Formats: sequence, structure tokens, C-alpha cells
Amino acid sequence: MKRTLITLLLLANFLVGYCENLNSTMSGETLPPNQRKYELIADIDIFQFKGENLTPAQLAINKALKDIRTNVLKDYYNEVEYFFDEDLSEIKNYKSEVSVKSSVIQNNAKIFSCEIETYQYHHGANGCHSNIIGVNYLIDGDKIKKLEFANLFESKNDCVEFLKRALDELRLKTKYKSISSKELSGDELNEILNVVQFSIKKDTVKIIFPPYTIACGACGVLSIELTLPKNAKYGAANLQNVPAQHLNKL
Repeated sequence: MKRTLITLLLLANFLVGYCENLNSTMSGETLPPNQRKYELIADIDIFQFKGENLTPAQLAINKALKDIRTNVLKDYYNEVEYFFDEDLSEIKNYKSEVSVKSSVIQNNAKIFSCEIETYQYHHGANGCHSNIIGVNYLIDGDKIKKLEFANLFESKNDCVEFLKRALDELRLKTKYKSISSKELSGDELNEILNVVQFSIKKDTVKIIFPPYTIACGACGVLSIELTLPKNAKYGAANLQNVPAQHLNKL
């Protein structure tokens, strides 16, 4: 019952503080030997289309964003559960935090692009985790299609070459703290393509590399914004070629 309550309060953005026996304990007090105190902080702000007459495409995007929020909170909750393990009973004061915030990058009749920034903290210097998730959809009437990074290009080769350009320009930007494309094999480049995130503006694409992907963990999330190549499928010019029948303006 207590853990169910914690989950509900997290979803509602509440700060929670309890002892193991649910007795009230002020932060300035010394905990008795048989008690443990924990504090959970949630800051959740996910974009949602509002209104009574939302299109099927808008409703589908709303659901996709809610699902991402749910998955992040599930991952966070799994970490919090470790606190209840008997092996961690020596930790008397436990503080944990989760943040999920979205920024809409592009929102028009044909493309929806959004960045979701996540942060988790779990008791101790090594318990910080941050990431940015790119959410990109092509809108065609009542339907939406999720865009993968490779979908932006006419061929796999074009995609790989653009990734190499991003890696090499980012290496200069980070003063050689990140890896060079010349150091990577074809398989290693494919591994990066499988995890790379992105968001789309009118004429540019922001390429986002999760922690540990191309640099040490201390570098965190790395990103670089580049102008889309002229032959990109969903650049400003080529968007005119996307089927436009029955498109609803968002």
C-alpha cells in the first residue's frame, strides 16, 4: 500500500517524506535505530495537446509522450525499490529525485518534433543519470509515423556520412574529448545509429548522443546542430513533397 501511494504521488509531482514505520520525523531530528527516512522529489512536465476536439494524430502523439513519461518513472521506481532492500538498511536518510521535462522543437501540419530531458538522482555522487530523448513524428492526416534518424536520408550511406560529419564537428567542439569517426568501424557506427537521438527544426537537425555513447560518462549528453543536406527527405524544401491530402494543422 505504501509503495502504491509513493507511485501515485510521484505522478502527481509531490514531494514525499516517510519513515519506515510511518511515524513523522522532522529533518533536524536524529532517527532512532529502527527507523529510516526517505524523500522522493518528482518534477514532471510533459507536453500535451489541449482541447476537446483533438485530431486522431494529436491524440496519438499525446499517448506516445505519456508512455515515455511512464517508462521513465518505472525505471526510477525500480531504482527506488533498492532502498527497501535489507542490504541497504545502513542508509538511514535517503533522498531521490526524478525530472522529466519536454521542449517542443517543431509543431506544424507535417512534423512534430520534441525533446524530453530526463534526470534521476539516487543517494550518492554516482547516482546521477541524465539523458535527452528525441520524439519525432511525420503527420499524414489522421495518421502519424515515427521518424528514425535513418528516415531523414535517401540512403543508408547518406545517413552514415552525415553521422560521421556530426562526430567530427562535435570532436572539435568538445576539444577532442569525444571520439572521431575515423576511430570507428562500420559496426560501431551502426551501434551509434541505433541509439542516437535527434530533433528537427525547419532547416537543421540536432543530433543528440546519450552518455557513454561517444565519450566518457562525465561528459554527459553531447549534441550538435547541423544544417540538413539538400537531399534530406524532411528538410524545409523537401517537405513540400510529403503527401498533404487531409492534413490537419496542429
